[in-house]
Amino acid sequence: MPESLQSYASHLDALAEELPLTAARTPEEAMQLMQQASELGGTASAVRLAAIEALLADAPERLDAITAATASARAQIRTVSEISRAIHLTGQVIALAQCVATGQIMAIGPMLGQLNQDLAAA
Repeated sequence: MPESLQSYASHLDALAEELPLTAARTPEEAMQLMQQASELGGTASAVRLAAIEALLADAPERLDAITAATASARAQIRTVSEISRAIHLTGQVIALAQCVATGQIMAIGPMLGQLNQDLAAA
């Protein structure tokens, strides 16, 4: 339906352009032709507005679907991000445990400091 309204508006614009404004013999006739052209243009604008309103009438359903999909995607991204943080922290704990197990005393302090910073940021 909006496409037919748009073509109707284009037809009205074409009619307004076809009015022989320069062929008017008197100022009154020229004024009348300009008024007719203006009315055709105004009607074309009103028809275009109706076409937009018809499109927007269908839009809420599509917008709701887009909003739901976006919310779902954000939730999944948040979950993946949380899993990634957990994996990172687990890796740091394992590396710290390996340092303790192998007796690398000098690496324990910096690794523990980094782990504490990451835990505070999480």
